[in-house]
Amino acid sequence: MLKLILPATIMSPNKRPKTNKVNASHSTVIGAAARVVDRAQRMPQVSKISLGIIIPIRGPRKAFKIQTITGGIKAIVQGGGAVQELYIYTSDPEYVEKVLEEFFYNSN
Repeated sequence: MLKLILPATIMSPNKRPKTNKVNASHSTVIGAAARVVDRAQRMPQVSKISLGIIIPIRGPRKAFKIQTITGGIKAIVQGGGAVQELYIYTSDPEYVEKVLEEFFYNSN
């Protein structure tokens, strides 16, 4: 018998991820940010992820910027003609920042 094993969360762009770590006042996730959210929610150091605003921009440039905030990090993800803020609450901001930055620039 063949068993199909699916990832913990399957996200498509523009859909809110289904997990207890994601708390969203905005229910839309841009494609570039969806990959970051998916990776962050699989990290045991991450306790909560809040989806922030989406701002349309010109051009499809890919960029990732992190700022330290109280209790975690603020990630600004740019890709596909939009920018989205993510607030990632963690017990180890330096480690999470390093892992997410490497993941963003080394993934497709």
